[in-house]
Amino acid sequence: MNPELKARIIKTFEPIIEQAMWREDEVRNGMDSGSTGGYSHELTNAINLLEEIKRE
Repeated sequence: MNPELKARIIKTFEPIIEQAMWREDEVRNGMDSGSTGGYSHELTNAINLLEEIKRE
């Protein structure tokens, strides 16, 4: 992958993913019954893909 493109992808998507994680955590913490599950399937895929791009 082109290093400039890689840097742009990380710079663009890292804060979006972090914000989505924060929002899911806030919703989970606000539930009366609580939640034992992890992040949504889509967010988990995005987290994993970003980590894969960082490792390349």
